[in-house]
Amino acid sequence: MPQVNVPHADLEAELARYLAAGPSEPSGAYTAAVEHRVLPLFNDFMGCWALDMSGHLVFCAWEEPETVTPVADRPVDAIGIHVALALGSTRYPALAGIRPARPTDAVSCRTCDGSGRIPNVPENVVCACGGLGWLPPSARGAA
Repeated sequence: MPQVNVPHADLEAELARYLAAGPSEPSGAYTAAVEHRVLPLFNDFMGCWALDMSGHLVFCAWEEPETVTPVADRPVDAIGIHVALALGSTRYPALAGIRPARPTDAVSCRTCDGSGRIPNVPENVVCACGGLGWLPPSARGAA
């Protein structure tokens, strides 16, 4: 299960700020945050990618907001993990350290041609690279 190295106090502080702001995104993400003490990083069409308070990446499907599933460190999840960490690092400045670092064998993103933005689409549409312009080597062939 992917885990990030973030001080527990930083996660708790960001979760407290998130909860104090009230629901402003899909209700399932806020419900998961309240019920499971997870910090939502990124919402996709299937559910919410989040960090639990020990720094483990978890997923909450929209159809089952009462269930939080640990994310497996598998190639099929590589892009979701990458995007969640990339976007979470910009969403919560205190968590900037979770931003993926580009390895030497990274795969240039073909969707955005390495720019991090998909041409001719609205700003709220996120590229498969999470706006970084590259994908982890474990995502080879997935995007």
